Amino acid sequence: MNRRLIAMMVSCVLAMGVVGYPLGGMASESQADAEMEAASAPDPYVDPAMEVEAAFNRFFSEGFGKSLQQRMAAGELYVGKTWAEVQVAPQNSQWPKYRVMAYESALSDAENGYLMSLSAKIKSEKVRSYFADNSGEVPDFDDSLWRDQNKVARIIDKMLTLTEGRLDKALEELGIDPEEYGKTPKSQRHDLFKDALTKSSVKEAMGSLAGLVPVQTFEAQNKSGEHVIGVVVVASQKMRQFAHEIGTRRGKLTANEAKKGRPVHDVVAGDAALLIDQFGIRRLYDEHGYPVLISYGQWGNAYRGDNKRQARRQRAAALDQARMQADQQIAMFVAGKAMVTEESTVGQIVEQYVDVHKDGYKEEQEVSRIVDELNKRSRAKANVRLSGLADVYSWTQPHPVYPEHELIGVVRLWSPLNEQNMRNLKNFQPKQEAASKPQVKSGGMNDLHQGKSYMRADDF
Repeated sequence: MNRRLIAMMVSCVLAMGVVGYPLGGMASESQADAEMEAASAPDPYVDPAMEVEAAFNRFFSEGFGKSLQQRMAAGELYVGKTWAEVQVAPQNSQWPKYRVMAYESALSDAENGYLMSLSAKIKSEKVRSYFADNSGEVPDFDDSLWRDQNKVARIIDKMLTLTEGRLDKALEELGIDPEEYGKTPKSQRHDLFKDALTKSSVKEAMGSLAGLVPVQTFEAQNKSGEHVIGVVVVASQKMRQFAHEIGTRRGKLTANEAKKGRPVHDVVAGDAALLIDQFGIRRLYDEHGYPVLISYGQWGNAYRGDNKRQARRQRAAALDQARMQADQQIAMFVAGKAMVTEESTVGQIVEQYVDVHKDGYKEEQEVSRIVDELNKRSRAKANVRLSGLADVYSWTQPHPVYPEHELIGVVRLWSPLNEQNMRNLKNFQPKQEAASKPQVKSGGMNDLHQGKSYMRADDF
């Protein structure tokens, strides 16, 4: 009896195990399938432009950016922001240069926005046209009208179309008589209804870019290799005055003891890892309390070959380009001028008409379309003579995400002391000392003569 009871209990346990296993297995398999499906699902697309816009919002909501926004609201300065996209993928060997040009495009748009805020001339025009033919009559095909129009059209086509001979030859190859083809009349159009509204506007601005400073840049990217660079610019009376003094006072600026900072080289070298993300110009104070201007120039070396000599040449050329970009930024800060024109045309057109064919067939058509056209043009330039520009730091680094791309940059410096020193060297006038008359000695004396060095040991 005990054996039968034990056997029944074992059987029940085994049955429960067999029944329970598939149920537990089904739950585990469903969860595994869900996890696999989630893992295989594509990552949600990240728009780098939206990321830059979010970075703008964070920047203006705290610290330095919030202070700028508050001062702009108080009417003390101008703050602008914009972004531009790197136009090629990182697989392009010229990608580092496109990256720099994306910053330049963003800065150019920011400059244009600043000029439009300074003073803009706006011309606007709105045109509304309406036509309706409710007579219900559609004229037949006018053969005489077609002959006259076709004759003129054929003359014009012969004069303007250089490829018609090739077309005739192609028609002959297809067994079609070019003359018969040319005589095929086009349909004649009879308008029944037209309702159109167009608005055109032109905005023009011109002025000085002196004192406009790009104070912050952002760069966003996604897994697809799409990059967007954003820039924040600021203009103020104080910065315009500083730009004016650089261009006119020949380095004779006053030091501010209360704003003494670190040597510029130490400041830049201490942030060497951040140089890849630095664009534009900055105003700092050096260890003497003088205001100085630093400019970040950057370019790329696209050479991928094994010739080390050629690699060095390309690297040197890229450094020269970066230096030119940095100096151009300083010139634009000091004496930049620009003009910008924006043209816009928007509207809608709705048309209803009948195409009348020579064989008497009449085909009614209705077309609607939106007009959406935008055209922007700008030109900026600077013409200034500066002394004392110097390299404060140069660098060569692989891009942290795309190490196959070599980035090359330089930080240029303008300082009052540098300018005064260079101007003194340029205008150097040697000192003239009057020659002393030799003293005539009498008698036959033992004597020793030697020249005068006029120099000291610390001259060297």
